[in-house]
Amino acid sequence: MGCKRYFTLMEVVIGLLIAGALFSALMQLYKNISFSHIEAERVREKVFQRESVQLTLMRVFSGVCPLNEDLNCLCKKDFLAGEAFIFAFDNGVDPEPKFCGKVYGALYVDKQQNLCLFTTFTDAWLEDLEGMSKYLQSKQGRLLKIASGIESVRFAFFEEKIKRWESTVETVPVAVRLFVKECGLKELVEYAYLVKDSLPYVTYEKKVI
Repeated sequence: MGCKRYFTLMEVVIGLLIAGALFSALMQLYKNISFSHIEAERVREKVFQRESVQLTLMRVFSGVCPLNEDLNCLCKKDFLAGEAFIFAFDNGVDPEPKFCGKVYGALYVDKQQNLCLFTTFTDAWLEDLEGMSKYLQSKQGRLLKIASGIESVRFAFFEEKIKRWESTVETVPVAVRLFVKECGLKELVEYAYLVKDSLPYVTYEKKVI
């Protein structure tokens, strides 16, 4: 009968150290995988939000039309966080009859850092953008939060006559450009949209040989 061999204290300590190192490595690996999943989800949400902004504003700006006989477009600066672009657009068919066809809109960033689109069927609020809350309360307006986590937004408009981007515009521009500052990002996210109704018609000249 052989004698039993017990582990020495040194062997136990070495075993515990190896097990601790393996456990620490596994925990770090799990932590890295968790962070990667969280970051991937954050990136997916950000990409989805940008795609949503792109599609929503593409539909809106494709139907931009003159506000009234005297004023086509108006950009009011320093409204809440940045600027507000006031315009009219063709909303097409809507479940609410009063929002069908031509409606009036304002694109801006609110105090909660949401990129918002306010629409109404009346132009009575055009001279006082900050008073549009009363139109929401009286159900004469509709507020759509397009994106969250937005610090500010700036606008630029392409003038066909001078071939240049301007910060204000008096006629329906050829294109609208948005510079969006997202929270936590240094670089600006840019969006650009053609305004369909402002594009000149293509004409052809016949050559007689």
